[in-house]
Amino acid sequence: MSKVSPIGHKHRDLQLVHRLVARRVAREELGLAVIEGTKLLREALGAGVVVDHVFFESSASVELVAEARESGAKVTPVIDGALAKVSDAVTPQPILAIVRPPVRDTDAILDGRFVVVCVDVRDPGNAGTILRSADAAGADGVIFCSGSVDPYNPKTLRAGAGAQFHVPFAVDLDVEYVFSKLAARGTVRLATVVNGGEDLFTMAIPDRVAVILGNEATGLDAATQAQCDVGVTIPFWGSAESLNVSMAATLFCFEIARRQQNRPNPRSVGA
Repeated sequence: MSKVSPIGHKHRDLQLVHRLVARRVAREELGLAVIEGTKLLREALGAGVVVDHVFFESSASVELVAEARESGAKVTPVIDGALAKVSDAVTPQPILAIVRPPVRDTDAILDGRFVVVCVDVRDPGNAGTILRSADAAGADGVIFCSGSVDPYNPKTLRAGAGAQFHVPFAVDLDVEYVFSKLAARGTVRLATVVNGGEDLFTMAIPDRVAVILGNEATGLDAATQAQCDVGVTIPFWGSAESLNVSMAATLFCFEIARRQQNRPNPRSVGA
């Protein structure tokens, strides 16, 4: 069998990669996303995500390329440096892939005992960290309401470190719809507020709970707060006025996981 010649960044396949990296509408229309780097590709393969096409430079892991090929993916060598021209990463990786994100069951997520809801969370890094924390804390799912960032934004994927392939999530749902469905299931909606709410560390944690997170700059607006069942505040002892939304989400996720009744034991303790 003849050796396949590496392709350059102007090849139509890499131009598709560039479109998917740059445009949410392209990802949504085609049902595709781009993952970059060894870790994310290993996570995707391990989770059984359908990998359509892998592109690799000379320094990429030969074993990982072979594993991707065995999974059914098309694999294509590229000229060294070509991936940097179609990626938005500050430090481009020598391997990336086009994947087909799994279809999630929205009703199953809404049925969860422990759900995280993002209302107008727009920063990709924050969204990825929220997914990662929700995954680590064993949340049943994450909901990104209309106006929030795409969980398959390349920056969100990098910040999520593979969480997108493990914790179920739904996107582009109307806030009113989400709140009504949660209320119908008896899920208590906790509004994350900077001041005046119940103390996260001393309040009783409901058996069914949804953590409602707001915009990075403005938090939850008054109308959204009014639809929640209770406001909850992280107590501060220092002079900081507030926490980054992803940091707050992490504290909420782990405090809920720590105190919810009948949760399985953690798989590990410590680092």
